Amino acid sequence: MEKRTLKIWAILALLFIGVSCGSNEPPAEEVEEIEEVVLEETNDMVDSPEEAEAIEDEVFDQAVVGYSEFNVGLYLNDPDPEGPTNVRAEPNGEVILTLPKDDFMINVIGAENGWLKINEISSAEEDLEIPGGEAWIHYSVCAGDLRNYGGTPVETFQKPEENGDMVDSIIEEEMMVRVVNGVGNWVLIRYDRDGIVYDGWIKADMICGNPYTTCS
Repeated sequence: MEKRTLKIWAILALLFIGVSCGSNEPPAEEVEEIEEVVLEETNDMVDSPEEAEAIEDEVFDQAVVGYSEFNVGLYLNDPDPEGPTNVRAEPNGEVILTLPKDDFMINVIGAENGWLKINEISSAEEDLEIPGGEAWIHYSVCAGDLRNYGGTPVETFQKPEENGDMVDSIIEEEMMVRVVNGVGNWVLIRYDRDGIVYDGWIKADMICGNPYTTCS
């Protein structure tokens, strides 16, 4: 079983890398195609379709823990009252910029293990130059607001796919969330509601990263 699982991991890794590198916004059909191919390839290596699907679910969930590419706008929201907020050359690496407590907007283009890769930092007064053009900031100091204006429910899912298993339905307007990861046009958000912390996938265009106004 262990050897078969490792082989399945290798198959999915190759497929996942191919989609991630090919485009920053692969359509949902490509995500579904990955799952279909993995299930097909594993049929001869496991004892039952149920076993193959269970392994596929576990591997796919773990795949997005590593580096992935996507695009979403967020704003600076550091819970540390002391500040400033550090921007680093690489995840947990050298500090190359420090941001004061201000309404900075940040464009995110990728993520790796809780760190967000960024290529733009701006405020109402200026655009900051990032040494090297790209940098990293921890997800816990950035936030976005849900664009469920008018109280339209936003459903979060267990995986980045529509019509999948739902985690939660959010009806609060303009609720603040953290973006932990993403893939294509999906983002994995983390939020606290009624004292419970939720992780769930939503479409990236449901996030507003402007602290000054809504994105309607």
